[in-house]
Amino acid sequence: APPVNGQDWTAGSVHSNAKLGYGYYEARYKYAAAAGLNNSFWIYSQHAGGSGPHYEIDMNEGHYPRTIMSGFHWNDGNDDGTYYTFSENFRAPHVDNLADEYHIYEMDWNRESINLYLDGILYRSIDNVGFAEKKEARLWFSEAVLAWAGEADKNQVDGSVMEVDYVRYYQTDGENFADTENLENMIAKAENEANSAIIGSDLGNYPKAAVETLKSAVNTAKETLGSS
Repeated sequence: APPVNGQDWTAGSVHSNAKLGYGYYEARYKYAAAAGLNNSFWIYSQHAGGSGPHYEIDMNEGHYPRTIMSGFHWNDGNDDGTYYTFSENFRAPHVDNLADEYHIYEMDWNRESINLYLDGILYRSIDNVGFAEKKEARLWFSEAVLAWAGEADKNQVDGSVMEVDYVRYYQTDGENFADTENLENMIAKAENEANSAIIGSDLGNYPKAAVETLKSAVNTAKETLGSS
């Protein structure tokens, strides 16, 4: 796009229409070969300019030639307006230039933790504290000139491109990754049915053994869910 509002360059972003949640995120891309550019792969719970409680996970704010900046930011809606932000830089030990070839960036996000990888190498892991109940956000890719990405060089920035080969999202269903909201609702419904069941020999009543089996299954499910 041509520059607007008198600026030298115009930044660009794309995002998913769907909101995604816990699961496994993977993108294969390479940086634009220019200092001053933020090559971003991230998720955000609001539209740009949104208000109210929100959060952002930056899997990578990539800075040429090989810096990865990950970040976790959220506002939990408290009256004091506290905004939490934790950013950290990582430099890939196995490559000198992340613009030369495609590399794979991954996030494994589950109820317990958030883990970030470059080409299978873990570069950041945190407990899922600020995001434990925040399970839906849009996936973004952005390219922008930003101060913390270094001083922009016009000769480098002009014509440079961040190239994305693919992006994938897997909604995992292992015991460490399950989104348990629907399961909790099902257990509650089964428990209500078991507690209200009429036991007897009349047609339409439940045999006592069947009700006891259902109650046992509900208790087992609750215990398993509570320990996961």
